[in-house]
Amino acid sequence: MQSRLRRFAFTLIELLVVIAIIAIIATLSMVVYGNVKKRSSSVICTSNLRTIGEAFSRFAGDHDGKFPAAYDKEAEDPEFAVWSATLVMGGYLPEPTDKSTAVFLCPFDPDAGDADSYTLRSYAYNVPEGDSDVVHPVRVVDASRTILLAEWYGKDPYFLPTGRPGWSEDGWSWRKSGGIYAHHPDGGSNVLFYDMHVDLVKAVPDLPHPSTNIKWSFGEADPPKQ
Repeated sequence: MQSRLRRFAFTLIELLVVIAIIAIIATLSMVVYGNVKKRSSSVICTSNLRTIGEAFSRFAGDHDGKFPAAYDKEAEDPEFAVWSATLVMGGYLPEPTDKSTAVFLCPFDPDAGDADSYTLRSYAYNVPEGDSDVVHPVRVVDASRTILLAEWYGKDPYFLPTGRPGWSEDGWSWRKSGGIYAHHPDGGSNVLFYDMHVDLVKAVPDLPHPSTNIKWSFGEADPPKQ
């Protein structure tokens, strides 16, 4: 009888060990899954910016080397005058119809779970001093350091929740100043630069800043002589 109890007790210990191992594996799996999901979201965000950058380049190729204006005051329909709508209406990017085609939406955007999230825009366009000015990208000084598009949403100091625009609306859509804020879990944001490379930039409170050489402000060199 005692031998049976000893065998039974040993079996219970084994069972508890197995349960503990399963619990550890499950916890590790959840951590791994969470990290994979975050990396996947970051990859999507990076891909979005590269896709939009390619659209900017194609637009410039069809418009004498100029990028679209932040807001086209000559547009026939003011609702479709903002830069993102210009790219869509011109056929350079597909019209967002759901989240899978919402190239203007970063998965880390806190509004990404909303029913109409595919209409939102997570990226701000860096433009010259006049909102309607156009940019000749080949003439931008320090193109590899100058922001073209940056994530801009959520708790940014310059962000106004009541003015959150869709891709085809006027309102918040461009920037000339401000910082880079911690939109991603690792404390940074994706930025597309005027030379068309994309980097994950660590948050800085304002630009210019001694901790980084990236910038909003830029100048344009004189056009090449004919």
